[in-house]
Amino acid sequence: MFNVKEKFNYFKFFSQILNMSWEKNVIFIFFILTLYFPLVSSQLNVGISPGFIDVGEIERGSTKIVSFYIVSNSYKDLIVSMNALKDNEEFIKRIGYDKIQNYSEEDASGWIEFINNPVVIKLNETSVPGKSTIKGWKEVNFIIKVPKDAEPGYHTLQIFFNPRTLPEYEGNPIIIKATIPLKVVFNIAGPAIRQGKILDIKFGNYVNNKLEVNVFFQNTGTVSMTAHCDMVRIFKGNQEIFTTPSNYDFVGPNEIKTFKAYWDVKGIDFGNYEILANVSYKTGTASKKTTVAYREPIPTAYALEQYKFPWLWVIIVILVVVVIVYIFYRWYSE
Repeated sequence: MFNVKEKFNYFKFFSQILNMSWEKNVIFIFFILTLYFPLVSSQLNVGISPGFIDVGEIERGSTKIVSFYIVSNSYKDLIVSMNALKDNEEFIKRIGYDKIQNYSEEDASGWIEFINNPVVIKLNETSVPGKSTIKGWKEVNFIIKVPKDAEPGYHTLQIFFNPRTLPEYEGNPIIIKATIPLKVVFNIAGPAIRQGKILDIKFGNYVNNKLEVNVFFQNTGTVSMTAHCDMVRIFKGNQEIFTTPSNYDFVGPNEIKTFKAYWDVKGIDFGNYEILANVSYKTGTASKKTTVAYREPIPTAYALEQYKFPWLWVIIVILVVVVIVYIFYRWYSE
């Protein structure tokens, strides 16, 4: 640690670099600090309480009012806008294994109706969360309107907040840190089943000199879910000659989706190949192994059209010849 004399020498050193006296540098640094501290103090936080709400079970076709609090340490009135959005992957993992087993990935953000949006948080406004009167707290209510055809199972969503100063303060803006979103989960009564199966695996068309490998997956459960064909493996005998993942897709109840992989068949012999595919959907997997024949491509209808005999041109040529012969015949007859 430096003593006062050493610090004094450092000021003189930087003064020489800046070509200013050390006395002027001290005044300059003090001036900068007086500007900095008000800026730091103007960085306000807007928070929520609680940060996670488990609403419980709701019947189809019913509504439920949910309340929470927005809190601000602002020395000015604020206006806060709210927006409900679909959940994300990390939130789903945190709601608990028992809920995930009966979880619907149906988008429930459109079921939210805010009673007041935006809301204004007054400087002197107080709320009474629990038994304590706290200044700067604002109670906010929203309604969950569950449609009659809603899927059973747990649904999740997030509510995001956009706080800002009121218009009368915009001439002297402040920095506001956006709060973390409010997490909401509720359960729709009924059997929520997450399951699916691979119906078939077939070769498809050629795309950029690669052969499509189509994996047909059906959601055989009662809830929507995101599925991913995370493995397509092709074997010739006991030797694996190709492996690749496929795409993600959203699959509704009883819906069939095609997951596609692309096999570079350059230098590959025609014949029978074993294909193993695996589709995962967070709470389970579906696998299928089958033999598919790789044959020489059949010409498409367009290609066959190109090789059709040019009858039109033949007819035109014959007509031209007939006309020429007729003209010469008339000429010689005269």
